[in-house]
Amino acid sequence: MFHVHTINHVSIRAADVPRSKAFYQSLTGLAVRAEDRDFCEFRLEHGFLGLYAIEAGQRAGYDHFCFGVDAFDAPRALAALKSALPGAQPSLESGDQVFLRDPDGVRVQLADVTYKR
Repeated sequence: MFHVHTINHVSIRAADVPRSKAFYQSLTGLAVRAEDRDFCEFRLEHGFLGLYAIEAGQRAGYDHFCFGVDAFDAPRALAALKSALPGAQPSLESGDQVFLRDPDGVRVQLADVTYKR
């Protein structure tokens, strides 16, 4: 359905963002792309690794991954997904991203390949 160019990013919910930041910096040596009190994003060659503070009702751990799609048109993608994969519960977010669930409930995001570059 889409020409996926890259995995744009992986998002992890962290119970303690500074602790997780220290762990991933030690493990990978990645440079920080952006950060604040409740998040840290590490720069990757074609994307990023995001650490985000857990919110009420959330558990720490993997949240979702995002495919970077060439010439992504979110409203058109949403319409196509609603038609072809309605059980995946596709939804539009921020006008330029689509989220859906795979058959096992894994959260998947689709965005333009340039998202947050």
